[in-house]
Amino acid sequence: MELVEKSTKWVIRILILLLLCMLLYALVEFLFLAGRAMLLRQEAFSFSATPIDRDKLYFNELQGFIAAILLLTILIELIASLIEYLKLGSTNYVKVINEIALIATIRHLLALDFEHINPLVLVGLAALILVLGLFYFMATKTIHVGINKSSENP
Repeated sequence: MELVEKSTKWVIRILILLLLCMLLYALVEFLFLAGRAMLLRQEAFSFSATPIDRDKLYFNELQGFIAAILLLTILIELIASLIEYLKLGSTNYVKVINEIALIATIRHLLALDFEHINPLVLVGLAALILVLGLFYFMATKTIHVGINKSSENP
């Protein structure tokens, strides 16, 4: 049993290392793309009489940047949950998976093109966010109630 436990911890350490490499690479790429977009996308500051080309606006790329930031947040949450597992030997995976699902759903919602989407998809996403939010609230409330009860009994 001890061999399985040690093997699991080494696999988790390797996963953390790989996720950290992915996170650093994604962060460098994000910073590079954001800097390049700010330097090259200056359509709004052109005061010529020609109409503004909406596809060249920085604002159009901002939606993708927000989705990228949320993807980085998902990576950070995964790394934090794996580190917590190494420290404590166990973690509340239901809460972690719910957090990641909520972030991923909101990330997907921000990446949608609202002009061309079926309204029922938006209703479904709203219902999904509501259920995940309520589930997260109930999971964190249960954890806090359990902590308060265990601190009352010496």
